[in-house]
Amino acid sequence: MALFKSEYLGDLQVTCTNTVSGASITTDAFLGYQNKGDLLNPIDLCVASLCCCSLSMVGTYADNHEIDIDGAYSECDYEVAVNPKRITKITLTFVMPKDKEYSDKEKMMLEKVAVSCGVHHSLSHDIEQVFHFSW
Repeated sequence: MALFKSEYLGDLQVTCTNTVSGASITTDAFLGYQNKGDLLNPIDLCVASLCCCSLSMVGTYADNHEIDIDGAYSECDYEVAVNPKRITKITLTFVMPKDKEYSDKEKMMLEKVAVSCGVHHSLSHDIEQVFHFSW
């Protein structure tokens, strides 16, 4: 049995469902393809996956080492090439709580673990990935 099932809904929209959990998401075509533009597109999801995965790794490390990062968040943006359509650059910014103190070692380790996520290592080396931390 497949882990995901995608169904075309018409109007350039697709619903993808996890066959185990039942969780689903509906996507729209990439901007410029006469889409409705009211949903995330698959390229957005790819970039968001990196954003979420790397922040999850930071959170896992912080939890395992009793470092309080509650309130931390990450923001990401990307650039695409046209022919062929592909992601060329992803920029992530991790905004850490300003009301908390972090040692130099904690900062170094949190920054190091951010790039250890599976999505980061799964993406093509042709995609520039820039990680910034705002302490």
